[in-house]
Amino acid sequence: MIDIGNKISAFFVFNSSFGPREGDELKRILFYHPSNIGPDARKMQTQTKRYIFYQPEKGYWMVLIHPSVMYELLLSAYKMFHLFRGPFKDISTEEIYSKCEQFFLPFITSKKFTNDVSDVVQGINYLPLDKNSFFSVLCFIDLLEVNHPDFKCVSFVYNEQLIWNNLSTSDMLTLYQYLVQTLLPQQVEREIQGGPVAAAERHGRFISPPEGIRTKEDLNRVIKVHLKLEDDTEMRKTLELETLKSLDAFMGPQLSTIASSISEQCTIHALQRAQLASSEHNLGNYGEIIIKTPDEYWITGKSSNEREFYVIIQEKNANLKEISDEVKRICEAQMKGIFFYPI
Repeated sequence: MIDIGNKISAFFVFNSSFGPREGDELKRILFYHPSNIGPDARKMQTQTKRYIFYQPEKGYWMVLIHPSVMYELLLSAYKMFHLFRGPFKDISTEEIYSKCEQFFLPFITSKKFTNDVSDVVQGINYLPLDKNSFFSVLCFIDLLEVNHPDFKCVSFVYNEQLIWNNLSTSDMLTLYQYLVQTLLPQQVEREIQGGPVAAAERHGRFISPPEGIRTKEDLNRVIKVHLKLEDDTEMRKTLELETLKSLDAFMGPQLSTIASSISEQCTIHALQRAQLASSEHNLGNYGEIIIKTPDEYWITGKSSNEREFYVIIQEKNANLKEISDEVKRICEAQMKGIFFYPI
């Protein structure tokens, strides 16, 4: 794993039109890291370091100096900044230095790359559904847009996999990365630490801010983002508290039913994959196989005395030993005397 925060030589943002007078040259540097020292892009290679230049907006340049990291990191940094802060040109000169410092410093220092190609070429995982399930999702979205016309765009994600979207492709890619890498993992961690989920929350709830949206103060803490629709038009809308309460009451029961249907379909698909895998590996009369699917399902298949037993567990952060121990516990509790291995 590459720790970008420690390995990076330099990362900075500048605008050469700032500080035009002699003595004001430092005003041209909007952000520099470390502090102790698509659109138009240019690259040059020296003997030891690679300089990557990216111009996201007219007059604004982002520069990265690193032995190996690629241009996509610069592009990702700007897109994420644009999502939460908007374009550089819309930020006043009095605020742009502090906004760059507040955003880019934690972004760069927390960024890590593995050898996984998805860290370099970021993409979206899509979830294929059968006709009935997909039609249920579309009907839900149509009803939502009809009953709540303030919402111009709806994206539907299940288990970190995209089902429906009418944002612009570029914005959806950036938003998707934020959801699956930051927001949703934080929420899962909170639920694990908080124990069982209350019955009132099983129908769904707002997770940003973490406490939900119940008061006007909560509404003021909602994260605001800068997005475009598929036709490249910008969305500008201020929502009222009552609108969100009405939306919450509408979505909860509907989402519970849809999620149950999708989960059932995913389980069936996972079981089919497990049966295929077990047949390919020829478990024989006595054997076991454990596989992990791309959509984060753990599947265990056991054969004993010409009987087959399958367990499907959806646990993203579990390891092989934990899954094996859980399957063993289930077998001992539920299948004792029925499903066994010879001594």
